[in-house]
Amino acid sequence: MGSQPGEDRLMEQLAYIDIKRSFMAGAAIGLQLAAYEAAARYEHEPPGDRLTFDEATHIYYWDGQRVPNVTSIIGDLIDYSMVPAYTLEIARQKGVAVHKMIELEARGDLDEDSLPTWMRPVLAEWRRFIIETGFVVIASEQRVYHPKLGYAGTYDLKGKFTILKLQHGRPPARFALKLRENEPYRLEPYDDPNDFNVFTACLIRHKWQEVNQL
Repeated sequence: MGSQPGEDRLMEQLAYIDIKRSFMAGAAIGLQLAAYEAAARYEHEPPGDRLTFDEATHIYYWDGQRVPNVTSIIGDLIDYSMVPAYTLEIARQKGVAVHKMIELEARGDLDEDSLPTWMRPVLAEWRRFIIETGFVVIASEQRVYHPKLGYAGTYDLKGKFTILKLQHGRPPARFALKLRENEPYRLEPYDDPNDFNVFTACLIRHKWQEVNQL
């Protein structure tokens, strides 16, 4: 993301950010972000009560009918088999907590005194990220549905950078932000133009497997 003198400019387009504790998912993160970005284009068509979500089962419904979600569609592209189940569960719980903390911070509703000790350095890195990039949150933890392709999901953050400078050409609109305790934040761009095409292929395969009960 470095730039040559005279070649940088402020990033003015919308950007979507997925908050991560690690980059173990690799290139699959790009597919996930591309799927959210595509579905978010239909946010001008408010879903109202048509899109619902069962938190206990992590299942999305559109007009009462179950629809696939982004994470399940690309789930088999990510191999966590070498990670102990206990470690994965701790990571999942911490990830949920960090997402909630940032959602509350973005709304101005965070009670910082209530945070456990391990979350305080994560919050400090989030605030450093905001200061250094000028990222302005427009929406957070927003559920979206793609009416033409029939999938749903929840993106972490949508906003704009007011300080971050990028080279000429079309700047990336999709990023992963790694936030962990006792580590500096890391912002990683995902700009492969094939990401959404690959996600669509995964979606077709996923629906084929459901129809054929595989």
